[in-house]
Amino acid sequence: MKPVRRVRLAGAAEGELREAILSGRFGATLPGLRVLGKVLGVSPPTVAEAVKALIAEGLIHSDGARRRMRIILPADSERRPGALSTRVVWFVTASAFEHAVSSSTTLMAQLQQALGGSDWLVRHRVMSYGHSENRSGHWDQMAEAEAPDAMVVWTGRPAIGEWALARGLRTLFIGGAKEDLDLPMLAVKSAGLVEVAIRELLGRGHRRLCIPMCNRPPTMLKNIRTVVAKSLRAAGGNVRDAVPVSAYEGGPVIEAMVEQALAERAPTGWIFFDWREFLAASCVFRDRGIAIPRDISAVILSWDPAMEWYRPAPSHFRQPLERMARMAADWVMGDVDLSGTRYFQADWVPGGTLAKA
Repeated sequence: MKPVRRVRLAGAAEGELREAILSGRFGATLPGLRVLGKVLGVSPPTVAEAVKALIAEGLIHSDGARRRMRIILPADSERRPGALSTRVVWFVTASAFEHAVSSSTTLMAQLQQALGGSDWLVRHRVMSYGHSENRSGHWDQMAEAEAPDAMVVWTGRPAIGEWALARGLRTLFIGGAKEDLDLPMLAVKSAGLVEVAIRELLGRGHRRLCIPMCNRPPTMLKNIRTVVAKSLRAAGGNVRDAVPVSAYEGGPVIEAMVEQALAERAPTGWIFFDWREFLAASCVFRDRGIAIPRDISAVILSWDPAMEWYRPAPSHFRQPLERMARMAADWVMGDVDLSGTRYFQADWVPGGTLAKA
């Protein structure tokens, strides 16, 4: 499967490089593969695949290894309709697409489709704001090199929001946390999803629940804990330690949290925020001989194509990505004036991972 993934990314990188070259953003020579990889959010080998295609196309000429590649513009490039009037909107993620959840790539594709035929060009950029760290110096360099006209941030955090406001860069968050920043945001209420998931579990007799939260914003954490405590107290369930928290994320982190919860409370109802966390936890369950849904029940708050391969089919929510992409496109083009947070409803999809306690 990896070669297929790589070809798809190389094709996307090729398209972005071609547009940048024809619009004159690079001048006479192309930056090195490592620099391009950081800007595009892909690996140098992926950039190399894209560059090979552009060399074959005649837009780039290589004088050999360790030499800067020269850009060869076609004679009619200056007469391309809209070539120099194209406006750029960055679609920003905290990590490269190779390591991101599929919903981010899906939403970007839908945003590109919604903006098709307009003078807006969508470019994917990676800006490390995952733990709200401020890397404004690096972000300044990226912005000065490309001068984007607007920015759409996937699951934003305050650090990048503060930077965008300071620069006067028109910015929209899709999910995440903006705290008190005066930025528009499109989102689904995570606390609302958790409330529905808890109701489904309580209705099947589960009273010991576990909702691991890895690297989640403080406001979200507070809202989730409030919903969990209210729901469990009303049902006479065990509230204590139902929401373990870690400032970090990744497979080993979630595995350790699951191991600890099993040892201390043996929860029978589990709620996971994304597919990767569910998959890591499933490995722990398998090693301990715990079967879903025979011994425990589970709900995932988001959907991923990989879930179609899992049996039994997980109970989950399907995010309204297409609707959010359309509204984001309207905002980019100035057709709708957004302020505050606009909430969307996710669809509940019951699966085979729920059973009686």
